[in-house]
Amino acid sequence: LNNSTIRTTNGSSLSHGTANTNLNRYLFFFSNLELRIKNGTFDGQNIASRAIKVDDVRSYDFDNVTIQDYLSPPNAFARAIAFKVSVGPNTQSGRFTNGVIERIGATSDNNANNSPYGVSKGISMDIETENVSEHLFEGNIINDIYGDDAEGFINRAAFGYRGYNTLTNGVNTIFRNNTITACQRRAFKVNASNVQIIDNIIDSATNDWVFSGAQATLVHVFSINRGQPISNVNVTGNTVRTIGEARNALFGITDATNCLIENNTFLSEHIQVQRSITIGNNTDQGGLYSGDLSNTVIFRDNVIANSFVTFGRLYDPINGGFVFENNTFNINIDRNIGTFWAAFRWLSSSGSTQPYTFKDVTININQSFASGSFFGGVLYSQGIDFKNITLDNVNINYTGSSLPNHPFAIIGSNNNPANYDSTNTIENCTITGAQGSGAIMVQGNDSSVRIINSYGENSTPITPI
Repeated sequence: LNNSTIRTTNGSSLSHGTANTNLNRYLFFFSNLELRIKNGTFDGQNIASRAIKVDDVRSYDFDNVTIQDYLSPPNAFARAIAFKVSVGPNTQSGRFTNGVIERIGATSDNNANNSPYGVSKGISMDIETENVSEHLFEGNIINDIYGDDAEGFINRAAFGYRGYNTLTNGVNTIFRNNTITACQRRAFKVNASNVQIIDNIIDSATNDWVFSGAQATLVHVFSINRGQPISNVNVTGNTVRTIGEARNALFGITDATNCLIENNTFLSEHIQVQRSITIGNNTDQGGLYSGDLSNTVIFRDNVIANSFVTFGRLYDPINGGFVFENNTFNINIDRNIGTFWAAFRWLSSSGSTQPYTFKDVTININQSFASGSFFGGVLYSQGIDFKNITLDNVNINYTGSSLPNHPFAIIGSNNNPANYDSTNTIENCTITGAQGSGAIMVQGNDSSVRIINSYGENSTPITPI
């Protein structure tokens, strides 16, 4: 393009009506070729809504290309999309490198589930083949994707394509060394297998949500193929941050197998109830989700700052469940987040937990706010009975001017009592900066948890009350 700019200057002929065919109309549509576009800008000037679609091309190569200022207007049956990839049987490879995608938006109707209204995507990938192909997105800036359902990247099986198999599909997508900022709902919505998210900087927007639930999970990995767990999604070496007043959760995964989440920093600028890492799901949505995570899903060597891990009401650990080991929490408790919580928090208020082991975990707490019984240290149960939960070498360290009433665990509440029986084990665990005696509050009839070689300050044994 020789550094030229292609601008939209008049919208009179654009497909912004109410016909559903508008969904498939783009300003630039490429099919059945080998495509190379370099060194230029596509500027929608907030007049056009959908910029570029590559449809079953043999290959595509975009380098140093900017796509900016595309907007879906009110009542238009058309999503705002900067770059759409339809991976078909002829597709062999694709690259989008050193580019900029920014200010892609859809007019809000205050409903994140009213597609296509309010929907905007930076990069959208549909898959309609099982064939092998590789797609690289590297060195890009994706910024300010706004609207009700606004996401930097989404992938999925194409609508109507019935041949997709999460465990055998050959389409591989790599995101490496990108900077992805201010995607209002999510930075990554990963609904298809074989995605590598490596060494990226991922920041939320800074604003509070425009309506309740508008901001979801920044990096969200889950299958939407009933009965097929998503596979081979690896999230490594990234910095993921929720900043300003945004309420995005940092990371979430459910219905998955063979995934590695390693050497990431998940950071919230300050504690807030929505700013968690979510494991499992809260509802099955008519049987779509089972909450299953196998022992081939590994979460290790990560740093979690001013956040906590939430276990959804729907969680099914396959072969012992996902592996959580050698992770570090750094939490500054300087305010009330309006709920009961701990480093690990279960949302269910009834039933029993599935077997699980937490191993080699360090939790550093700097506390200046007097949380009383709102913060439970390592574990908090909202009413679910703990069964077969093992803490192995989990160490919690307190500094600051205040301590919680029970610095290791709170199991149940006055309204929802819960038990912590002898199927559970605490082994080789420590508390520094707080006494072990009475460090566990059990609001139930059974507090016979097995406690082995585990002590608080001054070698006081960790005990329940």
